Amino acid sequence: MEQKTSVQQHAPFILSLDVGTSSTRALLFAANGDAVPGIQAQETYELTLSNDGEVSVDADKLVAAVASTIDKALKAAGPLTFSIGAVATDTFWHSLVGVDTAGRPVTHVITWEDTRPRQAAAELSAQLDRRAVHERTGARLHASYWPAKLRFLAKTQPDAFSRAAQWLSFGEYLHRQLLGRSVCGLSMASGTGMLVIRERNWDRELMGVLG
Repeated sequence: MEQKTSVQQHAPFILSLDVGTSSTRALLFAANGDAVPGIQAQETYELTLSNDGEVSVDADKLVAAVASTIDKALKAAGPLTFSIGAVATDTFWHSLVGVDTAGRPVTHVITWEDTRPRQAAAELSAQLDRRAVHERTGARLHASYWPAKLRFLAKTQPDAFSRAAQWLSFGEYLHRQLLGRSVCGLSMASGTGMLVIRERNWDRELMGVLG
């Protein structure tokens, strides 16, 4: 009882969620920045892999893994759950998923490790001034970033591409599923390769080329 009282003195707590490319994890931190001992959870999941370079994951399966991780962490936290004042979340960078007008996925989440868009990146490098793109966005025309991914999807999955009403990273999709709306932070936007860094607006040339 004395130890629990000592921990509660450092309320409010912060539930920290980390969504990586092999597992989702949760830790509870006290207001002084220390991790609360014994309160942690982890859920592993499998990526879809193929010989042509695919590294993707079903968006809803990953949301379910995150939800399970949260449930486990809250169960471990017990009564401390009622003193959680904030939730901090980070997800893997450079991911892309298309959703339709109802917000449902029309593609898998394509991760930064997926190399299938490499040919699309080469095509864009030949079509555009790659140095100018790099100067504006801070990102090279590379398979990891959105421009190559979008060109790849337009060519290989034209039906899904045409049905996509919005393109999100997994972080925005998770936010929508848990809280009802998508919010894209500046850091995540800069990781798409589509953001003009100095203007904090989407790159018009890339948007025009990619349709």
